Amino acid sequence: FDRADTPFGEYLPDEVRPQSASSPKAWVEAMRGALNKHERYSSFRSDRRGALVQGKALSGYTLLPFMADDLDLTREELYALRQFLDDHQVETLRPANYRRPTFSGHTSANVTVNVRDHGAVGDGQTRDTKALQAAIDACAAAGGGTVLFPAGDYLTTTLHFRSQVTLHVTRDAIIRSAPDGFDHPEPNYPNNLYQDFGHSHFRNSLFYARGLENVGVTGPGGIECTSLQSGNIVAPGIGDKGFTFVECRNVEFSGFRMNGGGHFGFLIKDCENVVMRDLFIDAERDGMNIIDCRGVLIERTYMEAVDDTFCFKSDHSTGAVLVCEDVIVRESVANCIGCHGIKMGTETMGVFRKFLFENIHIAAGHQSGITIQGQDGAVFENITYRNIKINTAAVPVYFVIGERLLAPGNPRPG
Repeated sequence: FDRADTPFGEYLPDEVRPQSASSPKAWVEAMRGALNKHERYSSFRSDRRGALVQGKALSGYTLLPFMADDLDLTREELYALRQFLDDHQVETLRPANYRRPTFSGHTSANVTVNVRDHGAVGDGQTRDTKALQAAIDACAAAGGGTVLFPAGDYLTTTLHFRSQVTLHVTRDAIIRSAPDGFDHPEPNYPNNLYQDFGHSHFRNSLFYARGLENVGVTGPGGIECTSLQSGNIVAPGIGDKGFTFVECRNVEFSGFRMNGGGHFGFLIKDCENVVMRDLFIDAERDGMNIIDCRGVLIERTYMEAVDDTFCFKSDHSTGAVLVCEDVIVRESVANCIGCHGIKMGTETMGVFRKFLFENIHIAAGHQSGITIQGQDGAVFENITYRNIKINTAAVPVYFVIGERLLAPGNPRPG
């Protein structure tokens, strides 16, 4: 057993330390059993909002956010434990007709550009926007690759992505949103008649990308977006979204933590081939809105949100009625303080098909655990929910077809 020296072993009860296990699988099963029976794990409390989660028959991955606090694990030890579980848990089944995202990869140039070399200070006080944008542009001009954020606290307003560029936020690095100075929301009439302000305008975000390919952000560092505003309308110069990616292809978000995010932590609209994995998100309003996207994989993600957590929509913000399909969400945790754990809607103009949700723990769904809310004429087909565990929700499952019909033309109820 080559993981006997795993750093978190000393924190576990003797009977479930890695040294005592005959195999990785045996250790995982022993850990689950012991923790579920252990008095200290009869209940858990989420990190700061007090939502009570009962500790019954939880998977090893579901336990991670709570073990970090109760066992005083460092972030490094938490990542080590998570990787260990990922390596050794049995692969879940996936219906063959669900298309997983495929990537063409970055260009062969694959350069690395350090933001410090372009004048970034990283002291949490100096606005580094110009230096960070210069590093992104230089990386793209060299053929693409990685923009490296070494240890530091980088204060910034709107950053514009370029194709073939990935931002890598190292372990002791933070990208922090400034309180003002963001790009102004672009005009979007008449498309903005069919959804609210936050959905209709894209540029007033911390990270903005449109019409790009092979782009992303990787961790394990942090994104602090607590200065962003979560209201339905914000003044020019104020940011209200963390990540806004529109009409992009081959997008990856992995391995980082994000706090805040304004109205939307992630607004991903009309994108194709999107992977979001190993994320730790504490959102101020909506965690992520995946809108009219094709080929999406979300996995091993813990998300706490005041509004909806994992939310899928179809709107008219780019002037077309589109399809959202081939979406897989698995091995994740939703802790919803205000609305819905897993939701389709409320913006529902197009077609939703081939969705698979599996092995998900909904720690709390204030209004519902699972919702399909078709209000604008959408069609829903081939939607699968498998092994979903809901701890607390006003309504565990809520499906409704309504007649709001906020869509162009003369839509009928779906």
